[in-house]
Amino acid sequence: MKTYRIILKGKPIPWTAPRVGRRRTFSTHTVKANRLKLLVRSQYREKPLLGAVMVDLSFYMPIPKSASAKRQSLIRECKELHTKRPDITNLCKITEDLLNGIVYVDDAQIVKVLSAKYYSDDPRVEIYITEI
Repeated sequence: MKTYRIILKGKPIPWTAPRVGRRRTFSTHTVKANRLKLLVRSQYREKPLLGAVMVDLSFYMPIPKSASAKRQSLIRECKELHTKRPDITNLCKITEDLLNGIVYVDDAQIVKVLSAKYYSDDPRVEIYITEI
């Protein structure tokens, strides 16, 4: 079993439902998602995986600037977890879609997902893909 590691720097973006305008439908996250796909391609240079995969996703959200010094201290000691929006399922959805066609052929190949949200001074998404 081989494991691949991809790190996407910056605040994790959640999946959002497309919005319908007068003349067209658009997604608010499309531009950011396309930029992230370029980062994924720069870190994963092999052919897409064909078999079953396990994906381990860790989302590191920024510590709120409005948090008191005491609360920031609790957050840094991992005594307070990220329980606010965005939902972890929406974070997973967009991340799995980003990897489509690059790391694996289709996200239907994912048979196991481990995911977690944390606070961090260094916002990012850490992705570990393991061939099963």
